[in-house]
Amino acid sequence: MKYIPIINSIAVALLLMFGVSTVSAQQQGQYSQYMMNYFLVNPAAAGTTDYIDLRAGYRMQWLGLSGAPRNYYVSGHVPINKVHKSQKRTQRPRAYHVIGGLFTGQTIGVFSHNTGYISYAYHLPLSKKWNASMGANVGFNQIALGGNMKWIDQIPDPTIAYTNQIKPDISIGGWLYSDKFFMGVSTMQMLQNKLDFSRGDTEGGVLNRHFYITGGYNIQLNNDIRIIPSAMIKTTASALQLDINTKVRYQELFWGGISYRRMDAFVAMGGIGIPLTSVSKTPGFSGKKQMNYHRLEIGYSYDITTSKLSNYSGGSHEIMVGLLLPLKAKVVCPKFW
Repeated sequence: MKYIPIINSIAVALLLMFGVSTVSAQQQGQYSQYMMNYFLVNPAAAGTTDYIDLRAGYRMQWLGLSGAPRNYYVSGHVPINKVHKSQKRTQRPRAYHVIGGLFTGQTIGVFSHNTGYISYAYHLPLSKKWNASMGANVGFNQIALGGNMKWIDQIPDPTIAYTNQIKPDISIGGWLYSDKFFMGVSTMQMLQNKLDFSRGDTEGGVLNRHFYITGGYNIQLNNDIRIIPSAMIKTTASALQLDINTKVRYQELFWGGISYRRMDAFVAMGGIGIPLTSVSKTPGFSGKKQMNYHRLEIGYSYDITTSKLSNYSGGSHEIMVGLLLPLKAKVVCPKFW
C-alpha cells in the first residue's frame, strides 16, 4: 500500500460526514476570520456596515495531509435607503433593506461542496441606540463525489457512485445590535436535503441543519483603539463547536487578535486597512476619526492545531481580502465589531 494510515482516517471521516444518514456532522466550511464577515454565518448581519461590502476568502486547512479541506468564498451586500446617523437628530430613524449574494466552496478529498445564495435583510430601529434585523438566504447546495479526484491508492470504492447533486437551500437569521453590543442567531441548510451516494442498498446522506449563536462587545479604550471580545457556538444535532475570540483595532488601519476553537486549535490573526481615497468627513459628524472612504482590507490567520492531527499537519492558513465602497449618502453606523 502506498498510502499512509492518516489518509484512511480522513476518508472514513468524509464518508461519515456526507455518506451516512445517521451521523449529524458539521458540513459547513470552517473559517477562522468569520468575525470580519459575519454574513458568512448569518444573513441578518448584512448591511450593518456603511459600505458596499465585497469580500473573498481562502483557507488551506491541515497542511501536509493529502485530501485536507480547502475552503473559499465570495460575498457582497449593500444597504438601501439607510439613514445617516447624524440626521437622526432631525429625522426619525427608519427601517432599511439590504440585498446581497454569497458563494462558498469546499473540497475535501474526493468530495466538493459548493453553495450559491441571494440574500435579503430588513433592519428595524427599536430605539435611538438599538436595532434589530432579520435576513434570509435562498439558493442551492451542490455536492459532488468522485469526479477527477484520485481515490485512496487510486482504487474507487465499488459501493460509492460518482454523483453530482444540486439541492435547494434556505438559511435564516436574526441580529440585535447597538454601538456597543451585538448578538445573532441563525440556521443554515434548513431543508436538510437527502443525498444518494450509493450503487446498491447503502444509505445516502443528509445535509444537516446547522445552528449558530454569536455575540460580542465593543470596548472603546480611546479615540483610536477598540477591543472586541466575541464568541460563537456552532452546533448540529450531534456536534458542537465553541469559538472564543478577542480582536483589537487601531482606527480602521490595523487589527489583530487571537482565538481559541474548542478541542481544535489556537488561532493568531491580523490585518491592515489600505485607504484607496482620501479621508472624507461626513457633514454634521463631530467625531475625531470618521473613516468613510474607499478601502482595501487584507487579513491573515494561522491555526495552531491542538488535536491529534497536529502530529500529521502543519496547521492551517487563511487569507481574507475585502473592498469597502462608501455609500453616496455617507451614512454612519456601529461598524466593524
